[in-house]
Amino acid sequence: MKNPSPFDRERFVGYVSSVTPTSACVTFPNPKLLDRFFYDGDILQGGLVGNYIVIEGYGYGLLAKTIKVELSDKSNTYKSLANLKESTSHPVAIAEFQLSFDSFSLEGQGAGIVQYPEIGAKAYACPASILSKLIDDFGRPLDSDNPPDDLLELACLDSNPSKRIRISANALLSRHCAIVGTTGSGKSYTTGKLIEELCKKDNAKIIILDATGEFEDFATESYCQRLAFGDGGDTYFPYQQLTENDLFALFRPSGQSQEPTLQQAIRSLKLAKLEPEASFVDEGLIKKPGLSKKEFGEKYTEHLEEIEGAEADFDINKLMQQIEYECVYDSGGSFSAPDFSVWGKKNDSMFSYCSSLIKRVSNLRAKTDISKLFGFNESHISGYKKFLDEFEDFYKGDKKLLVVDLSKISSEANVKDIFSNAVGRYLLEGVRKQADLFKEFTKKPLILMVDEAHQIFEINKVKDEYSNEFKLDAFEKIAKESRKFGLFLCLSTQRPADIPAGVLSQMGTFIAHRLINERDIQAIRNSVQDSSAGVLSFLPSFKKGQALLTGNEFPMPIVIQTNEIEGVKPRSRTPILFENTGSSRGSNTK
Repeated sequence: MKNPSPFDRERFVGYVSSVTPTSACVTFPNPKLLDRFFYDGDILQGGLVGNYIVIEGYGYGLLAKTIKVELSDKSNTYKSLANLKESTSHPVAIAEFQLSFDSFSLEGQGAGIVQYPEIGAKAYACPASILSKLIDDFGRPLDSDNPPDDLLELACLDSNPSKRIRISANALLSRHCAIVGTTGSGKSYTTGKLIEELCKKDNAKIIILDATGEFEDFATESYCQRLAFGDGGDTYFPYQQLTENDLFALFRPSGQSQEPTLQQAIRSLKLAKLEPEASFVDEGLIKKPGLSKKEFGEKYTEHLEEIEGAEADFDINKLMQQIEYECVYDSGGSFSAPDFSVWGKKNDSMFSYCSSLIKRVSNLRAKTDISKLFGFNESHISGYKKFLDEFEDFYKGDKKLLVVDLSKISSEANVKDIFSNAVGRYLLEGVRKQADLFKEFTKKPLILMVDEAHQIFEINKVKDEYSNEFKLDAFEKIAKESRKFGLFLCLSTQRPADIPAGVLSQMGTFIAHRLINERDIQAIRNSVQDSSAGVLSFLPSFKKGQALLTGNEFPMPIVIQTNEIEGVKPRSRTPILFENTGSSRGSNTK
C-alpha cells in the first residue's frame, strides 16, 4: 500500500519564517488558513496549540508540535472573528521540532534533527494517518533486522483514540522509568496497565512495592503473588539482612556518645555469636568491665571481616543489655595507676547518656507490629513466610508479578522507609555479588516498581532529635548501577519534586500525567531532554489518563492516552464525599 503524501497542498497552512535549534516560526499568509477543515475523515487545524504540523524539506520532512499561536500585527483590535479573517494580518505559530523523517518511506530518522528547514519551507497540517505511520512500533531501533518481541499496547494516540500505539518495552524501561502525575490524573491506572501488558510477555518478572494497598486486588490474577507486611501481614523481612546504618536509622542514636556505643554493642554481639565458647562470652553477651583487651582483640581480629560486614547477624534481643555493658571506663586499676590492658568498671555517666537509646531499642523491639515485620521475636513470626525464600520461589516460578504490600507497615520511626530501603539493597547486593539466583537477571530481567515513591523512600531525610542524618540510599544506587545487571527501576509518584535528584536524574523515560505544581514540573524539566521543554508546558492542562511520553530511547515526545485495563484495576478511586441519592432538590439524576 502506497504511503500517504505528507505534503498535500490541501493541508497547506504557511511558510517557515524563522528557525532556531529547537523550533520554527510558521507564518500563515492568510488568516483563513487558521480555520478547521476536513481531510480524509480527520478534522485538521494548522493554527491550533497542541496540533502537529509537517514541514517540507528536500527528501525529508520534519514533524513539529504547535506550542504558541499569535498575530504578527498586535496593534489592531479585531471585534469579531470575521473581522480578523478579512484583515491583512499574518498569524504566526511557534512549532517545536519533534522528529525528522524520510518523505517517501515515512520512517523516522531517530532522535535528533538530521537537517533543519530552510526559510520559506512550506508547512502542512498533519493528519492522523501520517502521525500514526511515524510512530508505528514506537521506540524500536530502526536498524534492527530482527527486533525483539517487546511491544506493549499501553496507550492510544491522544488525537486519535482509535489508533493504538505499540510501545517498545526495552525503550520504555531499559534506562529506568518514572510515571508521575497529580492525584486523580491516571498515574496509578497507567502503572496498572503497564503491569498488565508486561505480564503478557514471557520474560517479564516484576516486583512492586505497594505503599497504599492499591494493587491488592491483583492477587486474584493467575500471574500474581502477594506478600503482606506489617499489622495483619503474613511475611517478615529478617533483621539480620539489615545493615548497621539501617539500625542507626531505626534506633536514632545521638552522634556524640550513643552512636559509637551502639556500634560497639552490635559488634560485640556479633563476636559473641561467632565465639560462643570464648571465656569472656556469658549467655551470648560480652561483659566489658575488667575484660582483657588483648584476649578480646585477638578473637575480634580473627573474625574481623564477619564482624565489620554489613549484615546485622547477632541476637538483637540482647542489644539493650550489651549497650549497658559497653558503658565502661577505658582503663581498669586505680586513678593513680590506671591499667589500660583491661576495661574499667561501669561508667554511670556514660550509661546515663545512653539510657534514652536503651529505652528506644526496648520500645521498638517490644512493639508487636515492628517485631513481626523484622522477626525480632521468633514467637511473633510463627507460621510467617520469610521474604527471602518467597522472593526466590517467585523468581524461579511461573508467576510474573510479586506485590509487596506495605500499606499496613507502621509509619513510626521511619520503619516503612527503612524496610523499603532494605528490600532495595537486598536486590542490589544480590546482583552486585552475582549470587546464583541474581546471575539470572541478565537473562530474565527484574523490574522493580515503586508505587507512591515519595512515601516510601526519602534519601537523607531520616534524622534523630539532634538532626543527625542516616542515609538510606539503596534506590539511588539501584538507579545508578543496576541496569547492567538486569535490574530495572520504575517509580510512580505524585510529587516528583520530593524524589531525590540522584534518583530522578537517572530516569531515562517519563510518563508524565497532569502536574500543576511548578516545583514538580521543574523537577521533570531538569531531568528530560531539551527538545521536550516546550511540550512540558501542556502538563497542567492534561485531562485524566492523558500523559506525555518522553525518553532517551524514543525519537520524540508524544502525548498519549492510557488504554483500558482488561483485568483487575488498581484501587485508586477517591471516595465520593456526597453521594447523589436522587431525592434532593435540584439533583441531576439520569
